[in-house]
Amino acid sequence: MRGVLRGLAVAAMVLALGGCTVTWQEPEPEFSPVPVPRVPVVGGCMYEWSDYSDHAAQPCDERHLAEIIEVRTGAGMPLDPKSRAQALAGCRAKADAHLRGTWWRQRVGVRLGLPGKEARRAGASWYSCELRELAQVSISGSQPLYLPHSTRLSDSAAPERRVIRCAQLDTDAETLLLVSLREVDCREPHNAELAGFIEGPLAMDYPSTKQLTGRYVRRKLSDQCRRDLAGFVSDPRLRYDFWPAQVAGADDWELGDHGVRCFVWLGERTVTGSLHR
Repeated sequence: MRGVLRGLAVAAMVLALGGCTVTWQEPEPEFSPVPVPRVPVVGGCMYEWSDYSDHAAQPCDERHLAEIIEVRTGAGMPLDPKSRAQALAGCRAKADAHLRGTWWRQRVGVRLGLPGKEARRAGASWYSCELRELAQVSISGSQPLYLPHSTRLSDSAAPERRVIRCAQLDTDAETLLLVSLREVDCREPHNAELAGFIEGPLAMDYPSTKQLTGRYVRRKLSDQCRRDLAGFVSDPRLRYDFWPAQVAGADDWELGDHGVRCFVWLGERTVTGSLHR
């Protein structure tokens, strides 16, 4: 009897379903929108660049490290040393016009800005020319130290305090290597003066102050300074050398920035006034 009742119950359930079928539907996946890499804006200022954050941009009257003076978009990003050197030459010419004076005569650095690898994979194709104020001129091969500031570098009141003229180059007593440069008024005793700017050969190694190869490279750069700036010193009887101060750290040097400021250097001797004719 129980079997008959169980069979009737099953039959009733089938009739109740009336032939309907139950199907399982997978939930639709949620897709986040792909972020679009940002592009710098000419005339803008920033602390550090970020490809995906609006917070990278800073008003130029607030503290910032870099000022954007040029942006080039499209194909041909300078990713190898030769193309970077060519792009830097254009940026430096732009910097002279922007500052209304020669950039390397001021405590200013000119750098290339590029999108990061992730942004390049997402299609970003641009490079920018950045101006940064230097806290001091480095002669020891260290990375440049940039100074946060709250004005545009092109402001007419700013350049005079950044102009590099005469300096005292100090030597380490143990290693006899030059370790610091102190800018001084040319009327005060000093043993060095900024004479010019050169570009080291692209095949040249980094002029390290700690390796013998670096010392050899520095001698080569010093010789190049002497050839290119032979007429700077007015007194032909004066014995002097040149000390090359590269404008980039080791990383940027490897990427093609071989710019060098050339200082006439008198060693232990000091003078007052300019050495220039």
